[in-house]
Amino acid sequence: MFSGIIQTKGRVSQVHQQGLEMTLTITAPSLMTPSLKIGDSIAVNGICLTVTTRQADAFSVVVMPETVRRTNLKILVVGSLVNLERALQVNAHLDGHIVQGHIDYCGQVMQRQSDAHAFASVDQFTVRISRTSSH
Repeated sequence: MFSGIIQTKGRVSQVHQQGLEMTLTITAPSLMTPSLKIGDSIAVNGICLTVTTRQADAFSVVVMPETVRRTNLKILVVGSLVNLERALQVNAHLDGHIVQGHIDYCGQVMQRQSDAHAFASVDQFTVRISRTSSH
């Protein structure tokens, strides 16, 4: 679970595509504390991903094919900046919102309106619902 509040930015230092799966290595020195472990969840551009390796100033995540297809991660290149947030801790101050970072549907921005302080977008969504039954 995440708050939806960006903690820091990271920079993509490697992109490795193997078939439809991709591995991203992200340099983020301020996020690389001793408490960051392999298996931890990190929101990258709001998308929940799992740390698969870590170095002194960077970590790697594997992005599954469905996530590649449904998110903006497919357009990242070496040098791209990404928004990062570590998962919430139960004993920590909660600010923002509680969000999962899991992709449920995709939308298309139809219009963007901005002023000096913010922007708003008008979106069009296509929602696909699938149900399974044991009957």
